[in-house]
Amino acid sequence: MSEYINNCFCCGYYLVPRYKRLVNNIFPQNPEHGLDRNNLERLRFYALVKPEKLDKSFRYMSQRIARYLRHRNKPYVILGIKAMDDTMKSCYQQLNTFVDHYLETLRLVLNEGNDLELIEHAVASFESFCEIREEAPNYQRNYQFFVSRFTQLCYNNDEVNRNKYVENFKNKNVKS
Repeated sequence: MSEYINNCFCCGYYLVPRYKRLVNNIFPQNPEHGLDRNNLERLRFYALVKPEKLDKSFRYMSQRIARYLRHRNKPYVILGIKAMDDTMKSCYQQLNTFVDHYLETLRLVLNEGNDLELIEHAVASFESFCEIREEAPNYQRNYQFFVSRFTQLCYNNDEVNRNKYVENFKNKNVKS
């Protein structure tokens, strides 16, 4: 009897949609281990085979990242941004189907405050998004928030934050 209780069939594992299972499997138990690359490849393959599920996958990933932001779980937010970025790069043909969820997630991360590490990952992800050439660009999207937020970051007059930015920049140059 105990082997049936421990079996995944009893706990409802297969009642969860496949795209949710694939997104859940990306995030490891310990965030220090990084993204699970095998499961990320499975998600990419699933997104390429079934592009109609890409919107749902990104919506769910966006919800998870928003939940991690609310709970102040920074390592998982960074992993989520990396996963979205990797998936976006591999599925750029269907960019218009999921870009709204992607941009909303970046907007949430940039609104979160002055956490340098989160801002750096969000900016790097947005830069990689801007490098993608769209076949049919959507000019209805509003990028005004990103322009104002990046301008605010550039002209930040807070002395403490400026010192953090300078220290962080120096540390990056020393490492490279």
